[in-house]
Amino acid sequence: MRSKPGEGSTFTLYVPLEAELTSTAAIGTPARYDNSGAVVPTALPTEFEVSDDRDRIGKDSFVLIVEDDPTFASILLDAAHEAGLKGVVSTAGAGTLNMARKLQPTAITLDLGLADIDGFVLLDLLKHDPETKHIPVHVISGADRSRSVIGMGASG
Repeated sequence: MRSKPGEGSTFTLYVPLEAELTSTAAIGTPARYDNSGAVVPTALPTEFEVSDDRDRIGKDSFVLIVEDDPTFASILLDAAHEAGLKGVVSTAGAGTLNMARKLQPTAITLDLGLADIDGFVLLDLLKHDPETKHIPVHVISGADRSRSVIGMGASG
């Protein structure tokens, strides 16, 4: 049925009288992007394995390296080792939030140009999650975006 000019549509919105919190993420500053908890498959298959320290972390300080380029991931892992840190490499953005929650790294390096998720979205999710917002995130980007990422909570 078509509306006549000058007539509008009627919409009904039902709002529950009592809201139920489904996660601790609802407490505090809300994220700009919604993470339903769905597992996002990687856009491109990850065909590389970087031999990292995930099986030898113990209680040592370590950095979570979020990088989908195998060469650069290895360079960042070497830099972490030179700084006296262990490193764990996440080759895709999907799953990184859960990995950071579980492992609680000392710091995170984040590539903004991931193949499967926008790095800005992942940064926003990390900084608005109660379990990861305290972790310093150092953004790795070919473009100078330091002002925008610092404003979103990145450490550098």
